[in-house]
Amino acid sequence: TPQQWLEQENVVPDFSCQTDEHARNLDFIHRQSSEADIYFVRNKSSLPVRTDCFFRVKKQMPELWDPTDGSMKPHFMYSTVEEGILVNLDLPPGGSVFVVFRREAKKNTIKSLVREGDKNITLYPAREIVEMDQSSAIIRCWQNGTYTLTTSRGKKKQFEVRNLAASIELNRDWKVEFNPEWGAPAEVILPRLISWTDHQDEGIKYYSGAGMYSKTVEIPEGWLASDRSVHLDLGEVGEVAEVFVNGESAGVLWKKPYRTDLSSLLRPGKNQLKVEVMNMWINRLAGDKKLPADERYTRSNIRADGGTWLENWEEWTVQPAGLIGPVRMLPSVKVSVGIKAK
Repeated sequence: TPQQWLEQENVVPDFSCQTDEHARNLDFIHRQSSEADIYFVRNKSSLPVRTDCFFRVKKQMPELWDPTDGSMKPHFMYSTVEEGILVNLDLPPGGSVFVVFRREAKKNTIKSLVREGDKNITLYPAREIVEMDQSSAIIRCWQNGTYTLTTSRGKKKQFEVRNLAASIELNRDWKVEFNPEWGAPAEVILPRLISWTDHQDEGIKYYSGAGMYSKTVEIPEGWLASDRSVHLDLGEVGEVAEVFVNGESAGVLWKKPYRTDLSSLLRPGKNQLKVEVMNMWINRLAGDKKLPADERYTRSNIRADGGTWLENWEEWTVQPAGLIGPVRMLPSVKVSVGIKAK
């Protein structure tokens, strides 16, 4: 077979995942231009994947090109092996990335970066190497603890993060405004975040449209120092959200992780936080099935055989909606670590 012949000729795979539990969740395609090797890697699963991947490319440095926002960043966590390069990738559920090789590899890179006692590594964003040269690396960290950095030359460097504040949870006492023309009350106070479909008010349970969540958040002054950042993580959202801080948009979030950087918009003290969430119209359709024809909110040209558009569509059921959470404000800090070989 072709596979047997390639193995006989000692031709290694073009791409492979180094962790067995993630291997079946990753798919790839590879093409070459006159200037670069371009891999597109996608996570087919509904679970996050954080693992090392092998690329059959020699003496080249990886860049990560994000198809969702157009960013193109050098990636410093990789190491050269006999037949290619091992690159550490962090992909959210359903996430994808272009891994592009078009520049000469650096002589000293970071092979791994581990925090002592890590258990649930998906609870916080991955540690990020923001900048790096041959003598030092600037690393963004999200948790206190002891970290061990290993370079491609085998040098180990330990460093401590001790003064990073704990995250703030924002799961209670949200005011939510609805459009009452679609069956919901104009405003409610949610003692805790839940899916609209779990609310006792049927106007909210079957609501489809926009809901504006709002609350005031207190930000300590130390969170906004020059080496600090603050991100908002919305947890679960049904389906898309736009975040506003003090009247300014912090972006539209339409996929996992529902997370955005608020650093440039926050100020010390009180901040007004709003999250506008839009769900799918199937919830209102499901609610209209229960109503007399003259009380329905929706119309559609979709028809079931031999009846009106609402008859016999048992598969139309409500889907989780709104800001479900958990919602967290996540502070991070940049740490400079020396990596120069002696």
